[in-house]
Amino acid sequence: MSILKKGLIILREKLKKIGNEERHTFQGTFEFNGYKTDKYKFGQEYENATFMLSDLKIVQGDNLELVTDHIWMNLTKQFLKFGWLKKGDMVQFDGRTKSYSSKKGINYKIERPSKVKVFRKGTEINESSALKLSTRDEIVEEIKRQNREYYEARDFFFENYLSVPRYFKLKEKWPKIQAVVAINENRYF
Repeated sequence: MSILKKGLIILREKLKKIGNEERHTFQGTFEFNGYKTDKYKFGQEYENATFMLSDLKIVQGDNLELVTDHIWMNLTKQFLKFGWLKKGDMVQFDGRTKSYSSKKGINYKIERPSKVKVFRKGTEINESSALKLSTRDEIVEEIKRQNREYYEARDFFFENYLSVPRYFKLKEKWPKIQAVVAINENRYF
């Protein structure tokens, strides 16, 4: 087992130990928006806006303890009221940990965020920056637009954005693009 994978398992174990009995305050650094495909109870699929926080810490009094290197969150109304978050924004919220099954086994997430605060360059920003987009579909489409080249490089095919020759040209570059993302350089080329 690699040191990186072992470290990730240890950090995820910290989320497990927190348990889901109580709500806790967490802080993390905003990295970027994304989306995922979910299913309604009756099986129909829909796209749901998400975002990733890095270096997620639990706040315990005056202490901060790292609980995982990253976590994906749903981009709910609690976060949307601050407008589009920017890379490096510090996000603080209360939430409850919950386990779920994934392709890689049992994992943990934080759900039901409340008391959200966002700090940009050390200054708390107010909620008056709410997005003017009103539907989930509009928000997901804007995220696709913002991250177009990233998704194109990973075989997401968007008819509105991508011609067939450009699609195959980007596919040829995939190993190089993957290497850039892996070493955490410029995310979008």
